[in-house]
Amino acid sequence: MALPEYWLHPFGPLLKNVPLFAVILLLHEFEDVPRRWTT
Repeated sequence: MALPEYWLHPFGPLLKNVPLFAVILLLHEFEDVPRRWTT
């Protein structure tokens, strides 16, 4: 038996995580750590 809220909007659990993913992506892009390994 499917839940009615998922039938009406099946991508709800994914769409609510889009702003969080965007913030993580921005933080990753503006990070000041060098991209190469420095061992």
